[in-house]
Amino acid sequence: MKKTQKNTPIGFIQAVKNYWMGYINFSGVASRREYWFAWLFVMLLEILVITISVFFVFGNILGTILPIVLFLPSRALAFRRLHDVGISGLWYLIPYAILTPWLMIRSTTWAILTELNYVPWDMPVCMLLLTVATIAYFIILVQPSKLKNNPYRK
Repeated sequence: MKKTQKNTPIGFIQAVKNYWMGYINFSGVASRREYWFAWLFVMLLEILVITISVFFVFGNILGTILPIVLFLPSRALAFRRLHDVGISGLWYLIPYAILTPWLMIRSTTWAILTELNYVPWDMPVCMLLLTVATIAYFIILVQPSKLKNNPYRK
């Protein structure tokens, strides 16, 4: 676990600072506490933007910009968290590598078939695979830090 100068576990403010400081840092590690505090920050930020978009016109612009701004730091943090449990960060990309080509192929066919009220057999299979991948990813993220024999720790 990353420690602050006072030798205490990392806090919310420090985790948010690390999140922004590691904007494109895909190497190193992020402790469980650092990851979940940063995740909480992102969720609170998204709730704030949604609330603003309800009351103000410019909120829709914020709602469009926020995912773009958060894309890289969130992926970098996920890579560092996977490194902390001793797994290559590239494992994070497996669902994208499988689903992106599938979605590109199926998108036009799906548009035609939905007009016919027909659900292709591979859509439930895809949803099942996504659900399994999400559960597996969550289980990995809640694992404690691997302190010994971890090639990503220096």
